[in-house]
Amino acid sequence: MPKTLQVLFDGFNFYYGLKSAGWKRYYWLDMLAFTNQLLNKNGYWDIQKVCYFTSKDHNNGKHARQWAWLNANLSLHPGKFEVIWGKYQMKEVKCTNCQFVMQKPEEKHTDVNIAIKLMNFAHQNQSDAIALVSGDNDLEPPLQFIKQNFPNKRVLIIYPPNRNQSKLGQYATDPTKHLLNFQSYFHHSLMAKEIQVDGKSFKIPVEWEPDYPI
Repeated sequence: MPKTLQVLFDGFNFYYGLKSAGWKRYYWLDMLAFTNQLLNKNGYWDIQKVCYFTSKDHNNGKHARQWAWLNANLSLHPGKFEVIWGKYQMKEVKCTNCQFVMQKPEEKHTDVNIAIKLMNFAHQNQSDAIALVSGDNDLEPPLQFIKQNFPNKRVLIIYPPNRNQSKLGQYATDPTKHLLNFQSYFHHSLMAKEIQVDGKSFKIPVEWEPDYPI
């Protein structure tokens, strides 16, 4: 019988990992298809839900592209794909050279939201295992809590591209995966450039087209 699995994506860590690898062509990704490619090719896991943690970008263009992609996944996988929103907060940043002070948006609450969800899954025993896609060391405390208080809970750590220089792997009970090694899974999990779901149309943003100038 397959083991149940909850999968948590640290959205910013995942997105900037793809960006740093030059993998813009994989932004228009079917998240359930990709997760199944990565974790369930042999049918061992029953993936109950994929949770994606992110915040609404202040830039209208970026937010429109993000929302088109998230809506496509939400429509394709109702009940299986969930978005947990944080927020941006303006922060004063001073230039070290000219001392000019400017306002810069800073993403907030995502780490806390992920930590709460991790501990909630473990405490309520909602699945046999939890998979976390992140390389953010700020997520060490909840993983340490699970290891100390729920030693039988299986934890999978998956590093986004170029995000594997972290300490999260020490809390994994299964072999750690590095997404930089699974480019073919990204390729085979892309959505069509335009999809129709229940009468709704979702189209890849032109800026995400492979031949669009960077």
